[in-house]
Amino acid sequence: MVVHDIGKLIPGDQFGKKQSADTENISFGDIWRFLRRHTLILALFTAVGAAAGGVYVATQPPLFFAAARLVMDPEQGRIASQDAFTGTIIIEAAEIASQVEIIQSEPIAKAVINKLNLSEDPEIQDNASWRSIVKDWLQTMIGEAAAPAAPGQEASDEEIRMRRTMASFLSRVSVVRVGQSYILEIGYKSTDPQKAARVANALAQAYMDSAVSARAAAAQSGANWLETRLIDVEKQARQAALDAEEFRAMNGIMELGTTSSLDQQQLSEISSQAISASAETAAASAKLDTLNRMMAGETVRGSVQETIDNPRIQKLQEDVSLATTRLNNLISRYDPGNPAIAAAKEEVARLTGDIRDELVRIQEVYKTNLQVAQTRERLLNDQMAALTATGTDKNLARVKLTEMESRATTYRRIYEGILQQLTGTLQKQSFPLGDARVVTAASAPLTKSSPKPSIILPFTTLMGLAGGLLLALLFDGSGKGIHLNSRLRQELGIASLGSLPLQGATAVLPAGAKAANLQAAMPLRGVLDAPYSDFTEALRGVKNSIGSAFRPNSPMVIGITSVGSGEGKTTVAANLAQLYQNEGTPVVLVDADFQKGFLSKVVSAAGEDFGLGLLRMDHVGAHEPQAAEHVGAGHDEHGRRSRRNRDDEHAEASTLVPVLTVEETRRSAACHQIFGHLAALKTEIELLRQNYGVVIVDLAAFEGSADTRHIFNFLDGIAIVVGKPKKMTIERLSAALASFGASRVNLLGIIANRSGGSKRSPGKPASSRRSEPTAKPAAPHLAFNDKPRGRPLKVAVGIASSGRREILSAVLPHISHQTRQPEEVVICVPSLEDVDRTSLSSLACPVRVLVSERGLCLQRNTILDSIVGADVVLFLDDDFLMTPTYIEDTELLFRTRRDIVMSTGTVIADGITGAGISVCDGLKLVQKVRRPQKREKSFKPIYNAYGCNMAVRVSAIMASGVRFDENLPFYGWLEDVDFSRMMARYGEVICADHLQGVHLGTKAGRTTGIKFGYSQIANPIYLVRKNTLSSGRAAAQMGRNLAANLVKAWRPEPWVDRKGRLKGNAIAIFDLLMGRLAPQNIRTMG
Repeated sequence: MVVHDIGKLIPGDQFGKKQSADTENISFGDIWRFLRRHTLILALFTAVGAAAGGVYVATQPPLFFAAARLVMDPEQGRIASQDAFTGTIIIEAAEIASQVEIIQSEPIAKAVINKLNLSEDPEIQDNASWRSIVKDWLQTMIGEAAAPAAPGQEASDEEIRMRRTMASFLSRVSVVRVGQSYILEIGYKSTDPQKAARVANALAQAYMDSAVSARAAAAQSGANWLETRLIDVEKQARQAALDAEEFRAMNGIMELGTTSSLDQQQLSEISSQAISASAETAAASAKLDTLNRMMAGETVRGSVQETIDNPRIQKLQEDVSLATTRLNNLISRYDPGNPAIAAAKEEVARLTGDIRDELVRIQEVYKTNLQVAQTRERLLNDQMAALTATGTDKNLARVKLTEMESRATTYRRIYEGILQQLTGTLQKQSFPLGDARVVTAASAPLTKSSPKPSIILPFTTLMGLAGGLLLALLFDGSGKGIHLNSRLRQELGIASLGSLPLQGATAVLPAGAKAANLQAAMPLRGVLDAPYSDFTEALRGVKNSIGSAFRPNSPMVIGITSVGSGEGKTTVAANLAQLYQNEGTPVVLVDADFQKGFLSKVVSAAGEDFGLGLLRMDHVGAHEPQAAEHVGAGHDEHGRRSRRNRDDEHAEASTLVPVLTVEETRRSAACHQIFGHLAALKTEIELLRQNYGVVIVDLAAFEGSADTRHIFNFLDGIAIVVGKPKKMTIERLSAALASFGASRVNLLGIIANRSGGSKRSPGKPASSRRSEPTAKPAAPHLAFNDKPRGRPLKVAVGIASSGRREILSAVLPHISHQTRQPEEVVICVPSLEDVDRTSLSSLACPVRVLVSERGLCLQRNTILDSIVGADVVLFLDDDFLMTPTYIEDTELLFRTRRDIVMSTGTVIADGITGAGISVCDGLKLVQKVRRPQKREKSFKPIYNAYGCNMAVRVSAIMASGVRFDENLPFYGWLEDVDFSRMMARYGEVICADHLQGVHLGTKAGRTTGIKFGYSQIANPIYLVRKNTLSSGRAAAQMGRNLAANLVKAWRPEPWVDRKGRLKGNAIAIFDLLMGRLAPQNIRTMG
């Protein structure tokens, strides 16, 4: 028999090297071989699709579509808002949408039906779909059962008939807005092209007539109301004006103009006179004072005007000047006692006295003028004081009069405004105008509008081909099972060691057995219970195949393992050991499944009932027979058992198969080493090799166990047990073997184990055995009675966001409401503009903002690479709201259950399935959640976590190196499934009922419809090739999405681009046929 070296099974870089992101996952050769294998299915489905389209085109009566176009009032469009993500101006055409609904309303339909007498038209009366027939029948049956027929039923029947006619008529009517313009296209479908044009024009005319009638009726109603209101306002205005005039007359308020009254004018004049009198008094006083100073002999700059202008004073001053000059001449010529000088002096004195007398006269005039001015000033001040006292009372009355006049003016203006509106309304009533006019009248179409063979036939053919592809994928996936020995040899070069059939006989325990509660372990004694059954015979053939790979009489160390758990490896290992034991070959069974240790548990509980005995390592190698419980005394010079005394040994040795338990191996390991059991196991295997002819090692499933892959190096060969050969694909087995890298491990072959199936053999009772105890399922309830072990765990929250600044800013502050705050919050965005710094200040924990390229997987990997010191990373969508105890319960869950590597919460409301949930409504839902008690906290294992809220154990990520697949760009459709299935290899993936939250499902910032539709096909196929998604689940996922997009594309939800998704599906299917399908292709799409 050939022993295969795993490192040489598949050439190339498939093992130990990571494929580049740009490598094509599907080659053209793979596509060609796929098409050749399923040519018949693809041709059959394509032909059926084309035939269905042809039958539809041939049997469906032709319909003609005629349309009339009319333009609306352009003032009805309004700019409503601006998209926060794209900055695009959104035109809110609510008014135009309302007009569309009005055209499709029953009153318009009824008017057209009555005008064209369509109530008797057989085309409309016979146009009843199966939905309407069933609905009408149910309504009729319910109505008859609920109440008997009442009088006046004939009128009710006529009304029902009219409503059915209108429903059938409206189903043929279409009203659409032409682009972003204000033009509406009113169309009608009919088998008669002339009728289609007539009805379309009649609909347009009926709409315009109804609009004109509505405006006229509104104008008439408005005119009646305005007329009534005008009379009331006129009375109020007249009364207000009369009250104002009466008050004016009663208080003696006289108005001389629009700006002043009589008393105000008098007061103004007296005030002016008083000011003038005060000025005259001041001037007279100043003149008198100046004159007095001059007369006193003081030198005063300037002079009094009257002294300057007085001719007598001027004449006297001239004479004084001449006399003075003459005196000076005389003095200079004569002696002082000269009579001429005395006469001259007398002349000067006389003239000076005359000047003084004249000034005295002027002084008296000034005094008189000053007294007159002072008297006038005093009189004016007294008059002004009297007028001021009188005007105070009138001012108070004038204020009230102003209010009354203002009220009268207001009523007058209201009256004039209503009168103007009434005039305009009466004019509109006389000349009513509509808001719409016909741009293009409908004409009889020349060609039919449906069915169109150019669209129907390619579409049905493509759908048939797509159905054939999905079915072929299912068949191809189910046909990849390794039960096909030819594929094992051709593709992997691995031979089959044999196939084990179902166990037909029921296991029978010996009397007094203690293993009644170990029903799962019954298959371990299958060889003992049925030594000549088909199962035993097949297992003997497997034993012979294994023995042919070794030299005769040489010791063998054989490992029995499987790809995944639940394959029946322990059953095969135990029964194989029983065969060797009962054939007289010294054999020992080693339990190396350090994760579950099921075999060790069976041996410790009731090993003798299953033909198994506990082996102590301190007894191995002893030379005395009694020192080893199940080992004979004779040994050769190499420490191996000697066969010369086999007959004597057989009489003394126990018939139980010795089992080395995991507890015994751990006991031999160094206590201070966590993984010291591996070195201890290696030493024990070498010792057992020297004392036993066959050493069978029961290993854990190697797909998720690093221990098993390490232990392979201690063995002479391994056999892989496959319990579900039809479901185990070549690709999964190849990927699992690739985990060994370039290690040189001898693979003996594959054992196809069907002994654990649920099928019954004819005429035989069902086996009580399960193939093997599967991985221990998660407990239905958390063991909260156990105290959390170890130190408190550090929890980090990771949020990846892109272009959703508003929703991120609204959700982030609510993290501070958690009863247990995270150690940090890490936010990864493509641009710092996506984060509002003010919203971060409200958090009670440290916050870090990272920047990376856009892409959910890439951003989450950036978060993982930046995490330092955290034990659990909680990934949240930027629109997920947690209940207040979410983080606290998550930390407690991971502390209590060490086997959990990934958890997700229960979404109490998910807006992604609808139009979305507002932040306010989401908070209300979260506040209504009652915190569960300990006994209500339960969880269950799941296939994958939900990406909007999932917590991951960091130690498992660091040990495994698992990351989000960056080949899933942008939104990363199904990235949570891929990540969950990779993490499931290292522990439990669960959903906890008490971890609750609300996913708002905000629509802003999401991937476009075409890109998302492409991912709906490309991503599942990529994950199938990657072995993180089963072909059945992928086919169901793709079929469900394709069917939903196809059905709802004709009436899509407002928040979903169904046509874009359907287009993306079609592009992906075309790329699949061309051999270029890859998730990364959406990067180049518009």
